[in-house]
Amino acid sequence: MLLFNKNIIFIRNIYKNFLPKNVYHMKIKYNEKDAVTKIDKDLLNHLEQISLLRFTKNDIENLKEDIFLANAIFTIEDKTKGVEPLYSVMDDVINCPLREDIPEDCSKDIILQNTQNSLDDYFVSPQPNTPLVVKH
Repeated sequence: MLLFNKNIIFIRNIYKNFLPKNVYHMKIKYNEKDAVTKIDKDLLNHLEQISLLRFTKNDIENLKEDIFLANAIFTIEDKTKGVEPLYSVMDDVINCPLREDIPEDCSKDIILQNTQNSLDDYFVSPQPNTPLVVKH
């Protein structure tokens, strides 16, 4: 365990050298006129039905900003088509050996001990969510 802790401290110190000292925050300004996707009541009702959530006015504004940001990211992807991927120095430093997975035999009785709800050697799932009634 001591060796593991020393490795973590070593890796943490390496990361400190590569992390920027100042954090720059850039907020893309959301503008209703520039929005590509319009959210109407039908789309909002559909999203509420499939997510089983009710959206407040604040949630709807956040959703609009998120869609606007996603569209901005997609336009950036178009501008960086021919750019070579960056090389990271950390790829050579971090080496995490993994153990080899060896399948083991296991009886169904042992597996069914992991659940409280079983019936005829099957897992019983909880009651599914019921859809919301259209509100808007």
